[in-house]
Amino acid sequence: MKIFGIDPGLDRTGWAVVEKTAGGLKLVSAGLIHTGKEKRLERRLLEIFDAVAAELRRSAPDEVSIEEVFFSKRADTQANTTHARGVILLACFLLGYFVLVPA
Repeated sequence: MKIFGIDPGLDRTGWAVVEKTAGGLKLVSAGLIHTGKEKRLERRLLEIFDAVAAELRRSAPDEVSIEEVFFSKRADTQANTTHARGVILLACFLLGYFVLVPA
């Protein structure tokens, strides 16, 4: 079973693909999506969407897991991370991956 895990962020979105084997978990691939601060928000979100969608197509995981967003300070950081998480969820949905989102 292959699992695609994502740590969302507007500036940096990290991802990894792990495979569950008889011996435990094995790292298949990992990467970082970095969007430049000089770009407009819409462009940065599109870059995240495109990169996540491309990696989902390439790795064809069995399941997808996205880190939940937790913040207590810096509302601007929370909003940007929430935007990034939204386009990641959209990419997963459009490619047919079900992501469990806590109620």
